Amino acid sequence: IPLNDDPPYPDNSETRGNYIRDIVPKLMKAAPGLDFIGYRIGESGEGEEFYNRAFVDGVRAGERPIKLYTRTWGASRGPLVRLSELSPGETYLEIKYNGEQFGLPYIIPGGRMGGSYSYQDYGRLPRKYDIIWQIRANGTHRIFPWGDPEFVRRGMEAVHHVGAVGFCTEPMSAYYPWTNYYLKDPEQRQQCFQWTYERDWFWDYLFGRLAYDPKTPEAVWLNLFERRWGEAGLEIYRAYLSMSKIVPTIWATHCLGPDHRNMAPEMENGGSIESFLKERPADVAVIQDPQQYVENLKMGRGSGRATPMEMAEILVAAAANAEMHMRKARAQLGEPSQPFECLDTAVSALAELAQYYARKIVAGVALGKYLAGNDWADLYRCRWLVDQSHAHWAKLAEITETHYLPVIDTLRMHTMEFTWQAEGKKLARDHEVLDRLGRAGIDSIPQKQEPPTVGHFPLARALPREAIRMTCSAAHQSGIRLVTLRYQSADGGERSVLMTPVPNQEWVYLGVIPAEDVKPGSITYSIVAERPEAGSPEGERTTAVGPHVIQVNADRTPPQIRNLRHDHEGTASETTISAEITDDTEVGEVTLWWRPLPSGENWQRAKMMPAAGEYRATVPVTSDGLLYYVEAVDRAANGSQYPHFLKEQPYRVIDPWPVS
Repeated sequence: IPLNDDPPYPDNSETRGNYIRDIVPKLMKAAPGLDFIGYRIGESGEGEEFYNRAFVDGVRAGERPIKLYTRTWGASRGPLVRLSELSPGETYLEIKYNGEQFGLPYIIPGGRMGGSYSYQDYGRLPRKYDIIWQIRANGTHRIFPWGDPEFVRRGMEAVHHVGAVGFCTEPMSAYYPWTNYYLKDPEQRQQCFQWTYERDWFWDYLFGRLAYDPKTPEAVWLNLFERRWGEAGLEIYRAYLSMSKIVPTIWATHCLGPDHRNMAPEMENGGSIESFLKERPADVAVIQDPQQYVENLKMGRGSGRATPMEMAEILVAAAANAEMHMRKARAQLGEPSQPFECLDTAVSALAELAQYYARKIVAGVALGKYLAGNDWADLYRCRWLVDQSHAHWAKLAEITETHYLPVIDTLRMHTMEFTWQAEGKKLARDHEVLDRLGRAGIDSIPQKQEPPTVGHFPLARALPREAIRMTCSAAHQSGIRLVTLRYQSADGGERSVLMTPVPNQEWVYLGVIPAEDVKPGSITYSIVAERPEAGSPEGERTTAVGPHVIQVNADRTPPQIRNLRHDHEGTASETTISAEITDDTEVGEVTLWWRPLPSGENWQRAKMMPAAGEYRATVPVTSDGLLYYVEAVDRAANGSQYPHFLKEQPYRVIDPWPVS
């Protein structure tokens, strides 16, 4: 009895279980078209026996077969397996696809999608349940229009992973009102959309068509846009493709977590500048986190994983292309309609969001370089990039303030009246962090008879016949008399150049190795700073950093990886994985990354050795199945990875097999 503080029955698990057991057969009879009965285990606090008594026994008491449906979230495989075996009919388990985000078009096997945010070991065979993927897209997409056919197509291919039979997805407006409470202008509210499904029309078409036929041709989408926008349809379609790269790329690169309560990439600023150094990407197997990237730069190591800089470039290009196509569409339309103006505003807002994140991602790298090398030039660059990112957020706030009403988001932003303007006030944390680092740097400047401090982030690679510009910071309370860059080029000649102060960057010096001295091979260099007191011993008045070595070569082409395959058959306990790998100069190291298929496992590495014109490695395989991919780095530190996540699922699969 609802709201009865003193019900005429014991308010306990047994009572609830008995009630469900009695009501299930009645529900089955009253609704003959009902195909499934579902229940949730992980958040209920009830044990396995409760569900056996309540649902399994209830279904057994019914007069017809019916399917049982539950989620793996917060549950354990053992009880779910036993419940499926006890069920008289089919059982379906719903598993989260990349947690509660749709930011990558393939299933990330564990890692940051750990525990029941992923598929764990539910792919094991034999099993008496079927798997359905739950695409919780609302975590990533909540406000702005979105539609990328290739992204959805790849997602539809991915839902066959671990032998799944299908998927379900939530619309962008899940958990929120379906009415148009977004737009501020009453005329636009009336003309653009009254219900969110009208705003998200392309989203619905993509999932509806591609779920049934992933090979649906592009002509279908172009026809939809031409029917809706006429001559401008092609440019608006292209704008959609570009704008739809922005939000997923933000989440993939700067991932605050798998839950929709962890991150709302359309709405939040992603944290302070320290967060942009420390937070990792969604799939650490395919994208380098900023700290790893900085370490690789410092050591001159190559990697096949995408860099933060490359991900930032994707954001900048997507923003520029989306706005370009909208400008072309506007010219074709002549007199744009309110729906076009609404879409154009969304594109402008997304472009500013992309520019904000791109600059903040690069600023995180600059901060990492400063912390690794103590070169104030990197701290100045970090502050400059942060200021640029703030300017883009201010523009985003200006656009959205005139166009959108305050937005409800209680899941992540914890407010009924979210605005980008209010979110922008939190950006003051960036300057607090940088000011603190600046004060610490000033406090560490030596005085009296101490030698000066020298900070420098070493350079590891350079192109032949191009001048090498490098910075350092040199500081002492009594000033710096001179800073010298000493180097030995590939021809063995030893030279030196004076490093000159950089205007408006206190304590920062710039040195240039002339292009004629940058020859194929290597350059060894050191930087020496001297304070003014000429009467002091040299060891007390000078500080040197180095020697560091720059590899000089023109090779910037990574190895090519082709024909990746395995020879596993039946229930064999190992497999040899092979690939053809070529390079413009010389292949260096080739690594096979492999792991058992369950998402709780970790990636392991095996060195691939050349044999008969290809590279091979042999690794163990169990009945759980195997995932694998290949990374190759050449002698010039150019790296590649295959398969590549921007083009296809970034791993190959050996399927599990039944164990008797």
